[in-house]
Amino acid sequence: MDYNHTEQPNMNFQQPNFNPYKRQPNKMATLSLMLGVLTLLSVISIYFIYFALPMGCMSILFAHLSKGDSYRLSPKAVGGMTVSILSIIITVVILVLGFYLAIQLADKVGADFILGTDPDSDRVGIMVRNHEGEFQPVTGNQTGVLLLDYLIGAMKRSGKMPANPVALKTIVTTEMARKVAESNGVKCFDTFTGFKFMAEKKNALEESGEGKVIFSYEESYGYMLGDYVRDKDAVTASMLLTEMAAWYDAQGMTLFDALNALYEKYGWYAEKTHNLVMPGLDGLRDMAKLMKDLRENPPTEISGVKVIVRKDYTDGSVIDCVTGAKSRMELSGSNVLRYELEDGTVILVRPSGTEPKIKVYILTQGADAAASNANLEKYGRWVAALKP
Repeated sequence: MDYNHTEQPNMNFQQPNFNPYKRQPNKMATLSLMLGVLTLLSVISIYFIYFALPMGCMSILFAHLSKGDSYRLSPKAVGGMTVSILSIIITVVILVLGFYLAIQLADKVGADFILGTDPDSDRVGIMVRNHEGEFQPVTGNQTGVLLLDYLIGAMKRSGKMPANPVALKTIVTTEMARKVAESNGVKCFDTFTGFKFMAEKKNALEESGEGKVIFSYEESYGYMLGDYVRDKDAVTASMLLTEMAAWYDAQGMTLFDALNALYEKYGWYAEKTHNLVMPGLDGLRDMAKLMKDLRENPPTEISGVKVIVRKDYTDGSVIDCVTGAKSRMELSGSNVLRYELEDGTVILVRPSGTEPKIKVYILTQGADAAASNANLEKYGRWVAALKP
């Protein structure tokens, strides 16, 4: 073979019109279709709750990005978006139908409360019958308070309360849990969100002999008790919930009665989480800017109420806004800001780690239910004004 006359390949890979940072419409459309199919598959699997909604939303986002400069959706993008929207609708229908069937069965058998877990049984939620005979959901914050108060009482009644008992909660979980614990001689510590942090804190406290953890929980329906599992576990929590309901029934009370009794005893606490959704690349910039602005120009008052303490969980700094004194706390390493107000309200701001949104937690209390709900509305208006 005569290699002298072989045509040499063009080694110039530069393409003057190619921009590697420009969105590639065809790739985006393919991603949209793939995610749409995965969304549909997740709906028919036991993990549909975890994956269907986020993957469906991502599919729709990629379909939107695939328009490029033509402002037209390709068939692939249309297919991905259509499948995703249908799958999300199916997911919502399944969730609503599940609650409907549970309420229907509870009415038929005359049950006072409904208990349900997620598909892999690590979270559990309940609904209770109110005085009007209707079922209403109990939040994760409220369920945790019910369990903690009952567990403390049960351990004391049976003589099984350990020395130096401790309860754990996350930084975004209701302050009512701390009130319940400390009112009954139980220490309460905060951790970051996630049961790996709770398990680490449990191990550290027990190995050092500083305390014995009897209960841990977060507001998103996760509960950890005993030494059976060092993670959120709906199996053990369901057993304790059922035992608690039976005990209150023996006292002539429902769980709805019990919850109201706790408010009368410990105070009228209320909580609400706001999600400031900021989609797209502009959203990421807006999220970063909001957190930066709050650090550089921290509010001195929120909805007319003075901020008395500011905490930044990034570096663990604590600032007393009244005296100007600076100190440090144990927790650090998470992009979370905390404002403690003069009326006892706590507001936390953090970017979501998995979704394009800023999460704002309002933890407040009032003289009664009306007052605490009024606080939620008042501070909610400040939260709404944060969104650009």
